[in-house]
Amino acid sequence: MKTIELKVKDKVAEKFSRMNSAERKQLSIKVEEILTRESGFMQTVRAMQQEAKKNGLTQEILDEILNER
Repeated sequence: MKTIELKVKDKVAEKFSRMNSAERKQLSIKVEEILTRESGFMQTVRAMQQEAKKNGLTQEILDEILNER
């Protein structure tokens, strides 16, 4: 698995090094947008988990609810 990770890392680094500054800036903006959405989603999930635990729901029931959505 580590070998695959290193190969992917090398390929990404190679492609990144070929990008000009405008392309790198655009990629940086896209990555930031994705991370912001992901972070917001994870905060929502954590809040739901905490609220569910307060109301006596088990993690299994919460997982079922999340999977339905």
